Amino acid sequence: MKRFLKFALVLIGAVSCSRANPVTPEEEGKVQELPPARITDTVRYDDAKCTAYNFEYPSRDPYGKPVTLSGAIVIGDEITPEQPARGLFLYNHITIYVNDESPSQGELTVQKMMVGSGLISISADYYGFGATAGKHQAYGLADTNGEASIDALIAARTLLADMGYSWDEVIFNLGYSQGGQVAVAALKIATQKHPEIRFTRTFAGGGLFDVSATYRYLVSSGTASMPDTVISVLLAYNEFYKLGIPLEKMFKEPLLGNIDQWFLSGDYNAPKLRELIGTTSLCDLVTPDLLDPDSEISRKFLKAMDSERLCRGWAPWLNENITLVHNKADDVVPVVNTENLLRFLENHGLTVDSRVENFRQIPGVLSPHFWGAAPFFTDSVSKISSTLGIGLWIAPSQILSLLNDLL
Repeated sequence: MKRFLKFALVLIGAVSCSRANPVTPEEEGKVQELPPARITDTVRYDDAKCTAYNFEYPSRDPYGKPVTLSGAIVIGDEITPEQPARGLFLYNHITIYVNDESPSQGELTVQKMMVGSGLISISADYYGFGATAGKHQAYGLADTNGEASIDALIAARTLLADMGYSWDEVIFNLGYSQGGQVAVAALKIATQKHPEIRFTRTFAGGGLFDVSATYRYLVSSGTASMPDTVISVLLAYNEFYKLGIPLEKMFKEPLLGNIDQWFLSGDYNAPKLRELIGTTSLCDLVTPDLLDPDSEISRKFLKAMDSERLCRGWAPWLNENITLVHNKADDVVPVVNTENLLRFLENHGLTVDSRVENFRQIPGVLSPHFWGAAPFFTDSVSKISSTLGIGLWIAPSQILSLLNDLL
């Protein structure tokens, strides 16, 4: 009976998460008809004592149709074909807007941090970067990016074996902010579609686990200290769920007239976008309809966002090891995300290692959202070293400077 209930919950989750253009029976299996995974470039980093292998692999786009995506594998010098790795590290990257900030284009700050741990790092670019640069990025679409990450892991394991590498059966799955959402989505996708993939531990910090609850929180508060993320979510859901909402019914000037140049061109990184936007007041950026959760337009968005909630519609394995970290003062991704996910996991019988608190920060230096990243990465590194039975390979004091480069 328990097996039947688990299957039923997974089936319900799969149905509820379908987008506007579901995959047809004829398209099932066509991912296998795409070119197989291949290494596209090899980049040596002498300063970090590692080598990055950029690769392409078959996956699916936000509509569920076959597409070639890309990512990066990073191997420290301590690992050779003769010296097996201690395991694999699936790193899911944070919010980016510019192609050269993606893993296959050289943004490897966290992956380089893992050099010395004996782990091989694997990272997906996500749809809209790398092999799909120039496409509308699937920002905030949990299942799409989670599947891209899992498919990257599957492809990378094949490529690594072909190159003669071996590793212990340890897989860490980690991400913060957008990456936190993707890490939990990857866990969900693995549970539903690839039960042979079992993560040793999943680390997710400050993630967008409940998109619709976040929408309600932000329109209620009327402000967003990172308005670029709000705009990007609205653009992605309108695009990939084919909501058909005209941009003039979503945004006000001068944002409206600059959407293509600022957001769809891929020319501006996050700090530059916030400078161009010039305000954190949502009433200056979006229409009254978007600030009213009961309006027809908001109801369309909320229905789509409900399909991407990670705190419903699937059944995690009871022996999953999950660590959740969230700054209660987070004003970008409100803490309700982790509270709702934590409640969901505990209701499924899991005991979750969670740290939800007001983290100490220096006023005026970074936002509370980014201050949550320091304890998240410090805790993650500590738990990874403990699991592997090794000493800390990076001093916790170095993490803040590394995060400064990343964020």
